[in-house]
Amino acid sequence: MIQHFSKILHLAYRNLFRNKRRTLFAIFIAASGYAAMAIALGYYGFSIYGLQEMTIRNGFGGSGGTGHLQIKDNRSLESQEKYTLEFGLADYQKND
Repeated sequence: MIQHFSKILHLAYRNLFRNKRRTLFAIFIAASGYAAMAIALGYYGFSIYGLQEMTIRNGFGGSGGTGHLQIKDNRSLESQEKYTLEFGLADYQKND
């Protein structure tokens, strides 16, 4: 059985290089198919990731986030921050 398989494998290897142009063309087609599939799957994955992040930030209706719990200081609702994280949570390490 193993000897029969090795003969078939040897024949396939010899036949592969008998027509070099056909072999190179087949390899090119396989590589092109793989590249197209990788690009399409990358695009799909990034699209789904973007939709997830948008849903977390904006929610389904656009009025508020639905995915994560958001804790805010009341001052952030009343006025704009002058610098980044001005209204950050005070003593956040106190409640470990």
